[in-house]
Amino acid sequence: MGLSRSRFWASRLWASLAGRMVLLLTGGMALVATAALMVAQEAHRRNLNDLRMASVASTVEDISNQLGARPEVTEKLLEAGLVRHILTSQPGWTIDRPSPRLTQLLVARLGPRAHALAQAKPNEYCFPRNRNDPEMQFVWPGVPTCWLVRFDDPRGHPRMLAVVLPRYLNVSQTLYDPLYLVLIVVLSALLATLAAYVAIRPLRQLTSATEAFSLGEEPHLLAETGPSEVRTAIATFNLMQQRVSEGHRERTGMLAAISHDLQTPLTRLQLRLDEVSDPAIRAQLSADLAIMQSIVRDGLDLARSSDNREPWSTVDIDSLLASIAEDAMELGAEVEIGKTCGLAIPIKIDAMTRCVTNLVENAVNYGGSARIDCIATPDQLEIRISDEGPGIPPEDLERMFQPFARGEQSRSRATGGTGLGLTIARAQAKLFRAEVALENRSCGGMVATIRLALPGVK
Repeated sequence: MGLSRSRFWASRLWASLAGRMVLLLTGGMALVATAALMVAQEAHRRNLNDLRMASVASTVEDISNQLGARPEVTEKLLEAGLVRHILTSQPGWTIDRPSPRLTQLLVARLGPRAHALAQAKPNEYCFPRNRNDPEMQFVWPGVPTCWLVRFDDPRGHPRMLAVVLPRYLNVSQTLYDPLYLVLIVVLSALLATLAAYVAIRPLRQLTSATEAFSLGEEPHLLAETGPSEVRTAIATFNLMQQRVSEGHRERTGMLAAISHDLQTPLTRLQLRLDEVSDPAIRAQLSADLAIMQSIVRDGLDLARSSDNREPWSTVDIDSLLASIAEDAMELGAEVEIGKTCGLAIPIKIDAMTRCVTNLVENAVNYGGSARIDCIATPDQLEIRISDEGPGIPPEDLERMFQPFARGEQSRSRATGGTGLGLTIARAQAKLFRAEVALENRSCGGMVATIRLALPGVK
């Protein structure tokens, strides 16, 4: 369970750019810091070893000088074992693999005539009876504690001694302390998080602006800050915002002008229909004229659906839905209010009213009636408009939101409408950051659902 949870959070972190930066920087800095400490500790170990060998060479040089100056006294002291850190030769002591570094130091101090040789030996070699004596143990693993040295004293007598270094030259291995490693990882993670925050902040602003612009909000230029690549991306986004906004304004203006210009000939056609004497022909022409006027109105509504200058207002959702239902019932539609949510949230009133109204009209036109339900969950609000019509094939549900797409296959404008109602509803929903979806009911009919996140929920 714990492993699956850790994998889940790791996948969540890896899914975002900031998370990847934190993971990579944390791992990289922890490895670099650990490697640097290992190199430093290895250098410290080498320096300590050089110091120990220098101490051995210095001790041997002092013994050699004493043997040259006071041979009798020094001999007695060595035989009695009274010279600190010096052991005299034992049977079986041999130097089979001389240490080049220590031998070089001895030759430098004693001279080539001493024929000095030295080799590091394990602890038990020099102290076969005292291998468990703590004073004779060296804490660094694998490093011996005594050196065998063979040399000729100033009088030319060969000597074999063992030099043992004191305990104060021990080494502490803090690198392998778990708490020390945890501290490295934690500090690396903090530094990586700070670096990721500084690097990702301009991208987060760009992401937020992109999301807001995709929802139809009024574009605003972003400050071109951050690394050169990010500044280039922000500059490109600002240019894109300007061009898209100009295109929307041109489209809206063009359709508004076309709709306005069509109003005059349509009005003249309406006046001239009264001069048609044949009632049947007049009725057909009036129906065609009504369809043309409906298309013009819906086309203009669709063009204006990208206009996002309406301010946000806090509204009681239940009251707004009840008002929409009452307006529909006054026009003879069969509409009822089902569940209520009891919420007052910031909304764009006109956009939401047009969205819900279009969905209600669609339900009434195709299902004969409409039911409005408001359902609130901890993170979102759902407004459902359901009908009892024949429904739509599942493969055609998304196609219904395309302009001029209609579920009624006869293509009769009298029964199927203009095919812009759902398109306008979805466009209006985007203005107040909502989504519209269609689905067939299991009990028959269809339900259109408006979903929007509640304030404070992303």
